Amino acid sequence: DDPVAEHVKIVVVVLAGTSRGSRRADVS
Repeated sequence: DDPVAEHVKIVVVVLAGTSRGSRRADVS
């Protein structure tokens, strides 16, 4: 488990969700 990778992933998801809601659905 890499805490940095986890943090980066969360940040990317959050930023993508803020920019476009559809992006979040695409990730899921």
